[in-house]
Amino acid sequence: MAFFIVLVCLIVLLLVLCFCIAVYFFKTVCVRKKHYIKIPVGVRNNTDELRRNIKAGIDWFCAQPYRDISILSADGLLLCGKYLSYKGSKKTAICVHSYTSDGLRDFGRVSRILYESGFNVLIYDQRSCGASEGRYITFGIKERYDCLLWIKKAIEVCPDAEIYLLGVSMGATTALLALGLEGLPENVRGVVADCGYISPYQEFRYILRTRYRIPPFPVLWFADMICRVKAGFSLREATTLRAVSGTSVPVFFAHGLKDKFVLPEASEKNYEACSSVKALFLVDGAGHFNSFSTDTDLYIKKVKEFFSF
Repeated sequence: MAFFIVLVCLIVLLLVLCFCIAVYFFKTVCVRKKHYIKIPVGVRNNTDELRRNIKAGIDWFCAQPYRDISILSADGLLLCGKYLSYKGSKKTAICVHSYTSDGLRDFGRVSRILYESGFNVLIYDQRSCGASEGRYITFGIKERYDCLLWIKKAIEVCPDAEIYLLGVSMGATTALLALGLEGLPENVRGVVADCGYISPYQEFRYILRTRYRIPPFPVLWFADMICRVKAGFSLREATTLRAVSGTSVPVFFAHGLKDKFVLPEASEKNYEACSSVKALFLVDGAGHFNSFSTDTDLYIKKVKEFFSF
């Protein structure tokens, strides 16, 4: 009897510990950040040059005649973006940034390349990031619906727009998940998905196992419950595999082979599941969100060839 009581107490204590870890996980990962990371996750080399390039891109964009635009999300959040028009062009790039970042930080340096290639450029801050409202980051689950609204906003600005979504990391997952939504306009002509994960649940399961050596169950079970109650979403709610399996939109997948944050196999699996015209570009020596910086010229060449720009 005493052994049984001790066993029950140990199990209860273990569950309490797992619940506390889940609470910490939610507060640390899902709640809006006060400060951004200084450089993209996984980048360790040439950081000074990278920061200079990021700043130069932001400075270039801010010097252009862009205009501030905004939308209201389905749950009432004011989401903010910037739109740079190119001489009446139909081609429009919608840039979807990574976790805890903002649109200009991730895409300022890319915006010049897009603009000089004849694109209208729409850069926006995802919910709970940058200038946009929101308390909780939902890792693409609610952000996919925001992305659909931004697509519609771009069509409102340019009714015959030919839209291409460019997403990195969480932004790539957001863009891919948007492909699975009903009502996706036919104006969407392509997606560039760089180092996206398959689902929040799978990504966090991997991180708990490899970085923290914590068994995903029952921590993620508690974390999912907290996410449902506090932030109104589930870590298991959607996967990119399901979203791309029924799409007709061409998708260009890119991933760094040295990515330890989101494994390259995520893009490989997305590529295999994708039902549309597709390409997979794996970059030697590139870490997370570093493929473009590692081999910029080849990256641009591959994208242009794939979409016949």
